[in-house]
Amino acid sequence: MWVPTSRTTLGAVFQVKRAYQRPISEKEVWKLDTWDRIETLNAKFQECWVKESQKPKPWLLKALNSSLGGRCDKRNRK
Repeated sequence: MWVPTSRTTLGAVFQVKRAYQRPISEKEVWKLDTWDRIETLNAKFQECWVKESQKPKPWLLKALNSSLGGRCDKRNRK
């Protein structure tokens, strides 16, 4: 049976253990695109929900799909 005894392997194991125990700092988290920020997503969802709620049978799923569905639409790309 192989036992990880090299300094490199043990060093990597201890680095992972230290990183796991330490909380993530704000500097380690990347900035989201404006499309993925909660303010943008919420505004788009609210707009879609207002439109959907005007219908006789509003569906929450349709509003969610409308608010998030434009990501892959080629017409919405700049």
